[in-house]
Amino acid sequence: SGLYTGTSICRDGDGLIFGEFIFFEDPNDKSKLFFYWNKQLAYGVINCNKNSITIPVQRVGNFKIHGQGYLDNNYKLINFDYTETYDNGDTVSCNAHFIKK
Repeated sequence: SGLYTGTSICRDGDGLIFGEFIFFEDPNDKSKLFFYWNKQLAYGVINCNKNSITIPVQRVGNFKIHGQGYLDNNYKLINFDYTETYDNGDTVSCNAHFIKK
């Protein structure tokens, strides 16, 4: 958990820059890493043995997000591919890359 900077690049040309992005642990389940996406609380499931993160399908405002990726051994880098699925059926594939401050 901690404060990260990051970027997100999507296949449709959209992207985001995250100057301060916070990941934080679930106090009841250490395998969950919470974060805010589209101003909504979301989470990823961490597998420390595989250095992986899986983001299950979850609603974050007017779309759903899901994806998977990896973390380096020291959790200084978090990288995941994700898909945004909108209520109208549109989907946007993206990649997010975070570096711990």
